[in-house]
Amino acid sequence: MTRNRIFFLFLLISLTSCMGSKVYRIMTAGESQKEPFHVTIPFEYKAGLPFVQVTVNGVKGNFLFDTGAPNVISEELAEKLGVKSLAEAKVNDSGGNSTRGNANVKLDNVEIGGVHFYNTGAIVQNLSGSDIFKCLKFDGVIGANLMRTAFWKIDYQNGEISIASDLNLLDSLDGYTTLTFKQKFTGTPEISIQVNGQTISDLTFDTGSNGHISMPLSKMSDFGDQLESTYSIGATSYGVGGRTQSDTTYYVMTDSITFGEEFFERKIVEFEAHADNIGNEFLQNFDVIMDWQSKQFYLKKRKEYDHERIESIGLGVNLQSGKVFVGYIYKGSDADGKLQLDDEILRLGDNVFEDVSPETICQLLIDRDLVVEDQNQVEIEIKRNGERITFQLDKKKLL
Repeated sequence: MTRNRIFFLFLLISLTSCMGSKVYRIMTAGESQKEPFHVTIPFEYKAGLPFVQVTVNGVKGNFLFDTGAPNVISEELAEKLGVKSLAEAKVNDSGGNSTRGNANVKLDNVEIGGVHFYNTGAIVQNLSGSDIFKCLKFDGVIGANLMRTAFWKIDYQNGEISIASDLNLLDSLDGYTTLTFKQKFTGTPEISIQVNGQTISDLTFDTGSNGHISMPLSKMSDFGDQLESTYSIGATSYGVGGRTQSDTTYYVMTDSITFGEEFFERKIVEFEAHADNIGNEFLQNFDVIMDWQSKQFYLKKRKEYDHERIESIGLGVNLQSGKVFVGYIYKGSDADGKLQLDDEILRLGDNVFEDVSPETICQLLIDRDLVVEDQNQVEIEIKRNGERITFQLDKKKLL
C-alpha cells in the first residue's frame, strides 16, 4: 500500500572547477580509531528515517544516518564548533535543486556510541530551510565517507545500529544474500538490480530516503507501454536545496525484481525525473550489513516486502509556513478533479490543521499520522482562493 511520502535525499556533490582536488582530498580522508570496537546503539525512526546521537568535537547532536550522502553539519553547529572552511563546492540533491558555495570542513573527532572517527570531511549546509527539516530537528548527517572506515549493521526491527572494527563481530553471514556495490569518491554506494530481466545500474543504496525503489524517468521507455501503471503529479520530496521540483511520478507494476539473490514478483517501482535510489520502505524489511572494504552489502529478510498495490484517496501533503498543502495528486483517484496542487488543507479526516501550532503539525508528520490510506472514506476541507470547500474522498484501487 502506498504511503504519503516525504523523501530526504542528500545524494551527490558537483565540484567547482577550482576547488575539485581540495574537496576530493577532504572527502577521501578520515579513519576510525585504532583500538578494536564493537558497539550497538539505538536509533530513532522518525518519518521513516534513522537518527542517531553523535558527538562532534565534544558537542552533542542529532544526526541522520544516511548512506546516500557524505557527512553534513548544520550552519549552526559549524558556528558552534568554530570549524574553518577548507574548500567550497556546489551541492546538488536528487530533487533537481542545488546550493552553491558550501563550505567543506574537517571534523577532528566524531564519536558514535563511544567509537571515534578522526579527520573526516563534512559539508556545511542550511538544515532549517524548510518546514520538514525544522520538524526533524537534526544537526547533521553521518554519511558514507565516514561509514566506510568501519563495518555496520542496521537492525530495523529492533531500532539498532551496530558498529564494528571487524566484519566477523557483527553477525554470522549465514542466511544473508550478498549484493556488490560500487562507490563514489564520497563513499556513496551504488548498486544494480534486475527489473523484468533488465539491468538497472547506479541506484543509490539510500538510508536517507523513506521511499521504495525509484528509477530515472528516462529508463521507463525501456520497459515498453504494456505494463500496468498509474501516475501522480506534484511533489512532496525534500533535499538540501528544498522541495523537489514539481513533476510527474509513474508507478509501474513489474513482473519481477532481482535484488542480489532476492527475487520479488509483481512489485511496484517508481519512475521519477529526479530519483534513482533504494529507500527505507524497501530496506526496512531486512537486516543490513555494510562492508565498504569488500564493497558488499549483506541482507537477511525479516519480513515480506509489501508493495504490490496502490489504494488511495489520492493525495500527498507538503508543509510550508506552518500550514499543510496538497503536494501531489494521483491520476484517476477520487482526489483527481476535486483537489488542486497547493490547496491549503484545513482538515483531513480527524486531523485539524487550522489554528494549531507548527509543533503539533510536526508531530503528526513524525508519527506519520498524515497517512490516511487505511481509511476507506475521508472528509477533507480545503481553502482555495479564499473559499472554504469540503469534499468526501473515497479510497480507490489505482494499481
